[in-house]
Amino acid sequence: MNTTTAALRAPSLKTLQGQIVPLQALDISGQLEGALARIGLTQTFRNTEEVNVEAVYTFPLPVQAVLLELKVTIADRTLVGRVASRQQAEARYEEALSEGHTAVMLEQVEPGLYTLNLGNLLAGERAQIHLHYALPMRWEGDALRLSLPTTLAPRYGDATHAGVQPHQAPHTDPLAEYPYRLALTIGGALSLAMLSSPTHAIVTEREGSALSVRIADARVFADRDFVLNLKAAGAGQSSLALAADGEGHAAHAVFRIPERKADQPICLKLLVDCSGSMAGDSMALAKALAMRALDSLGARDRFSLTAFGSQHQHHANGKVCDAGSGAALVAGRSFVGGLDANLGGTEMLSALQAVFASTRGRGDDKAADVLLITDGETWDRDAIVAAARASGHRIFVIGVGSSPSEILARGIAEATGGFASFVAPREDVVPVIERHLARMRLPRVVEAKLKLPGKTLWQCPAHLEAATFAGDTLHVFAGLAAVKASADAHLDIRYADGSIVTVSASSSGPAEARTDDALPRIGAAQRLWWAGAGLVDSSEQELTELALRYQLMSAFTNYILVHERGEDAATTLPELRSVPGMLAAGWGGAGSVLPQEVQACVMSAPAPMPESRERSKLSRKAMGKPGAGLQAPACAPMGMSIEECGDARMIDRNVIDTPRHFIERLNDSFGLLHPERKLLRTFAELELAGLPQGVLDALQALEREGHAEEAIVLAFWKALLESPAGAIFGRMHRRGILAAVKAARLPDALTSKLGSVLQGTELDRWCWNPVPAEAAATV
Repeated sequence: MNTTTAALRAPSLKTLQGQIVPLQALDISGQLEGALARIGLTQTFRNTEEVNVEAVYTFPLPVQAVLLELKVTIADRTLVGRVASRQQAEARYEEALSEGHTAVMLEQVEPGLYTLNLGNLLAGERAQIHLHYALPMRWEGDALRLSLPTTLAPRYGDATHAGVQPHQAPHTDPLAEYPYRLALTIGGALSLAMLSSPTHAIVTEREGSALSVRIADARVFADRDFVLNLKAAGAGQSSLALAADGEGHAAHAVFRIPERKADQPICLKLLVDCSGSMAGDSMALAKALAMRALDSLGARDRFSLTAFGSQHQHHANGKVCDAGSGAALVAGRSFVGGLDANLGGTEMLSALQAVFASTRGRGDDKAADVLLITDGETWDRDAIVAAARASGHRIFVIGVGSSPSEILARGIAEATGGFASFVAPREDVVPVIERHLARMRLPRVVEAKLKLPGKTLWQCPAHLEAATFAGDTLHVFAGLAAVKASADAHLDIRYADGSIVTVSASSSGPAEARTDDALPRIGAAQRLWWAGAGLVDSSEQELTELALRYQLMSAFTNYILVHERGEDAATTLPELRSVPGMLAAGWGGAGSVLPQEVQACVMSAPAPMPESRERSKLSRKAMGKPGAGLQAPACAPMGMSIEECGDARMIDRNVIDTPRHFIERLNDSFGLLHPERKLLRTFAELELAGLPQGVLDALQALEREGHAEEAIVLAFWKALLESPAGAIFGRMHRRGILAAVKAARLPDALTSKLGSVLQGTELDRWCWNPVPAEAAATV
């Protein structure tokens, strides 16, 4: 029996719907030393079917990870990916698939969330996707926490309204099981640290001056973040790294801010997520953290308590209470003790706004801090972060559970001058809550001035005051025009009480001696990150050019590579295989990883209801469906085929009033095979689908210039695809447009004119211009 036959007959994982899953295993490796961790992730795919397939897999990486390399091993060849603009990468990917070649494209859905597209994996074939990334390591006191995500918990809300395309939307299947291996090497001073993992049993071995770490269990699955805690007094000292970057230099300064006495009274607004996804382990952690927070308050402190889900509930009608009152603390503990994950969906925005609006009852409310405890599983991130930034409150976040949303927690904290920490099941909650409260008690930093050994061209973060806390690590990346002989960096910190602290960092060697190009790329990635957070003012064109120059993933660029097959090229389009993630351990009460004695202590309330506005049981079958019990109801017209629309007069053009609505309602009508045949090609079909009359008039005016109706409509689709509104097209819809346009060979003059007609069109706004003057002159 040959290798291909054996592969086809090998056991295959199937979803609840019976679809074969080509993802076979995950491997994580890495090195921890100095200020950066270097991590490798290998995803192994194998096609056990008799047809060629396209695997689409959305997966997590750490939010602050900087992807440095994409390699693919297939048919005994290893290919290296290149970063291209998103539109160029998508066009090259679709072209390769239509020609029968194997193509790999990696897209960034949001920081920390990526979609891998592996097209034309032939029957019996195996492919390995190798990703390498760098990750800044952030000490908190004498502790360092490394978290490597492996799966995604379901999120509440509508992913499409967060800009997620249909093929990118992550989903889970309770039958999915992906075994993975992990091996880390710890060098330098870190190799002397005390190690522990709350998530996995680990084995450590000394190998010379380094320490190796691996998971003890021979068979472990990717259903939770891998967390490694390191503890070492005096580790992670301040440092400065320099590297040549074009005509200048890139700098990475790491400052360990000295500890100082934290004794300021605080006003704590405690907000606890009690939505359905928090059921089980996450709720147990949230209650333990909230109880510890109340126990840690002093007589001069004040507090309020709020729980939220689909609606929010205030303790004491939202009144801020004195922690010096024994009765107030007893009532507060009773409120926390009664919390459960039974309040429905994660309507975090309205809950935060209610907490922001609550008053202290005396004094200046601006001194109040919010402590948010949540798993962060919602798609409404942009609106939440914007409201948090405008609130005037500092928000400190604790993400709980086996797979909390890191992007939301860090986004809220960094936008408000707070801090984000995370707690996994079995992890000690005491140091996390105590460090958060200590940060709140510190005098505010009113000024933080950075002095680098050369003229500074750019710096991230730009404003250091909000990111500086005593006892924690501050990473600063900068571009320098030149480097002085004395390669030292200094950070002068002035506190609200008038005290001044200076922290210095020295370089270990000259910048010219460094040959590794990773530092300039990591620095550029930081600029992209802060721009995406709205804290660096740059245009899309500037950010795209920056990402291309440094070969970085971004909102505007993708990784792309093509394995040209020659005579072995596929002769049919691949069949789509959407790869689900494993259900996060303990999510929504689906099992528990906490010890039984802890469950008995903190989970004595009635069984919680699922995260939904309807109180109905979440069956094992429902849990396997994408977004089951989580997604907001879709608009009625969306997903309706042209045949289902009937007469054009049935379409309410006030509903189909944006490009988003127009495109979304057509996306679901496209199948995998020959999607170009589903494409609308006449003015009548566009009118029937609800295209606004002004756009339709502009298209029909071009017909009087002598262009064919079908060519005009195809050029319209191409222009719309290339506009900002093009981001909402589904994978098959996009593929149908590209295939039809390629076959039609449209005149450049026509496509140029359609681009002019639709110039300014965005996702939520049509913008059409009159037909250019030369067209009117021909009428």
